[in-house]
Amino acid sequence: MKYRISMLWPDGLKKALTFSYDDGVMQDLRLISLFRLYGVRGTFNLNSSTLGQLASSERNGRIIDFSRVPAEDVSAAYSGFEVAVHTSTHPSLTHLSSVNAVEEIVSDRARLEELVKRPVRGMAYPNGAVNESVKNAVRACGISYSRGTDTTGNYSLPADRYDWACSCHHSELEPLIDPFLDDQRRLMLLSVWGHSYEFDINESWDVIESQLERLGGNDDVWYASNIEVFDYIDAYSLLRWTYTGDIVENPTATDIFFECAGETMRVPAGGALSL
Repeated sequence: MKYRISMLWPDGLKKALTFSYDDGVMQDLRLISLFRLYGVRGTFNLNSSTLGQLASSERNGRIIDFSRVPAEDVSAAYSGFEVAVHTSTHPSLTHLSSVNAVEEIVSDRARLEELVKRPVRGMAYPNGAVNESVKNAVRACGISYSRGTDTTGNYSLPADRYDWACSCHHSELEPLIDPFLDDQRRLMLLSVWGHSYEFDINESWDVIESQLERLGGNDDVWYASNIEVFDYIDAYSLLRWTYTGDIVENPTATDIFFECAGETMRVPAGGALSL
């Protein structure tokens, strides 16, 4: 190829931030209000058969609410955020037959799509349990990516979309913030996962709010849901290049950005660009 090309995020940005929270608990509502306040986006992975269930348990000497968001409130509560699969009943999928695993995924997807009135294409594994058989089941169900519970401790792009390891759990977020905000040189994805009830258990709502205040509102950061990250990566991979690399076509409906010889380039949706 004639030029060295490097992908950029939408609008030519080098930094992207996404959050992912599991189980559909009532604390999601408080977290979503903070996300909206600071302009941060993300994904919520729900177990459809447990929606509306009431539950509580003692943790750290206090009673913690583990109740789930009612089904009738899902659409409004998660409006503007990605709703994704977390299986219907939250089993470890590696303990199930392939048929049962598919049933757990598909039934959850179908119910969530009924509630939010749009395609549901993302997922997170209950308990982080995944193997090759489970990955095959996920693919067969039309899921575009699935997140585990492993973390990388860095800002790398997903190495395996069906066993995606985020940058960190939210309890490990603090040391990753300043390097993320300060670095202007490389392509970065800061991806964070957790459960919103953990902020009650650890009495750490003030911590996450302070972190969101610092992370939000930055002009050089793309704030995205998990599916938006993967959709953009997929769109970039569909660019069509000449052999010499001096002309590129974009067959997708998304404007694609890349860096070439230190300059930011945009290939418009459905258009072409000569370098």
